[in-house]
Amino acid sequence: MTKAKISRLGWEGFWVSLGQAMAVMGAVVGVRLLTEFLDPIAYGELALGMTVATLVQQIAFGPLGQGAMRWYAHAKGTESLGAYLRALLHLVVVSTGLILGASLITSLALATTGRTQWLRIGLGATGFAVVSGGNAILDSIQAAARKRTVVAWHQSFSTWSRFLLAVVVILVLGSTSTAAMWGYTLASLMVLGSQLWFLCRTTAFREKSKGMASADIERWQRQLWQYSWPFATWGIFSWAQQASDRWALQAFASTRDVGYYAVLFQIGYYPVMLLSGILVQWMGPILFECAGDGSDPDRMARAGSMNRFLLVLTAGITLFALSIAWGLHNQIFRLLAAAEYGEMSPYLPWMVLGGGIFALGQTMSLQLMAEADSRSLMVPKLVTGLCGIGTNVIGAALYGIAGVVGANVITALIYLLLMSVLVNGRMRALGQRFPKHEAGRKNATL
Repeated sequence: MTKAKISRLGWEGFWVSLGQAMAVMGAVVGVRLLTEFLDPIAYGELALGMTVATLVQQIAFGPLGQGAMRWYAHAKGTESLGAYLRALLHLVVVSTGLILGASLITSLALATTGRTQWLRIGLGATGFAVVSGGNAILDSIQAAARKRTVVAWHQSFSTWSRFLLAVVVILVLGSTSTAAMWGYTLASLMVLGSQLWFLCRTTAFREKSKGMASADIERWQRQLWQYSWPFATWGIFSWAQQASDRWALQAFASTRDVGYYAVLFQIGYYPVMLLSGILVQWMGPILFECAGDGSDPDRMARAGSMNRFLLVLTAGITLFALSIAWGLHNQIFRLLAAAEYGEMSPYLPWMVLGGGIFALGQTMSLQLMAEADSRSLMVPKLVTGLCGIGTNVIGAALYGIAGVVGANVITALIYLLLMSVLVNGRMRALGQRFPKHEAGRKNATL
């Protein structure tokens, strides 16, 4: 690599690290603030409401964000960014319409049955899901374009504003989960305005559309959809896995236990996933750019080398975070949560371990995404989701919070094992088709 490329890569790493670090800091400070204003029951209601936002993210905006990130570099290389953006916008509008329609039907059902408390928080969660989903897609575009400062700004702004506005709305409307959720939504609207302003300033957005053929837009719609829809199919099961821990505790324990567990999850599982996300966000777009359309064995070999490097770094982050959580879990909880949540501190190392193992599996999946073969991820994702639902229900029924914490670790191990088998099998097949000395003849370039 030239000195200029090394310098650019270093600056990109700095901005990605800064953005993620500020997001992590905002998250832990936010938990400290909210636990002072919300008791465990209200915090548990907020956590249950957030499962609605997670569902929308998993089945709609998350898959579109993956497609946007994967194909941005190819669209730029083929000088078809305008058609790519038009196609993506069409898919976002259709998805939003379907989500709002489903929300209307659900709201009518809740109103008819008199469940007004869940109606209020459900509407807030839907609003937050739609707006934050749009932000996530715009983040994916900017990350793929390697606009690291823009992504870093919005990641930190999103996290800090969400918790701060939640506190402001709580002070105005009272210490309820609904007030906190609407604070989240208002903050996401502010971030969306900033995202659109930055996007409108980019060259890609200003690209003239009058010369775009409708056939090109339709082709990009098909390409984005074909890559994205498998993420939506397993997204339902991934959501059920992620939500089943909270709803299982609600069914077999209490809303208070849901609140305790939600704080534990945000302090233990969430930060380690964010930290490992620094590496994926930094190197993922570069890996996809290196892989191209996934058909060149030389480029795929270089992408595979990058992915192995990311795996080593993710494992290092996990071990470092685990050692800190193991030795300082009491002090961490005293610092990051209100005193009444402190009894959860012994579970912190196990939550960090589960998050780190799952992050390794996610990093490994980049290899298949680089091959533009998202369908091959369906089996491990579906199996992991089903196993996660089962272990969460059994764990909550038998052991309460401790059982759900253990279920997180077991599910993460299953996911990592499945991804290891799949990726290693694909790499062996690639090595048989294209000998390593041929695939590795060219030097890696970023």
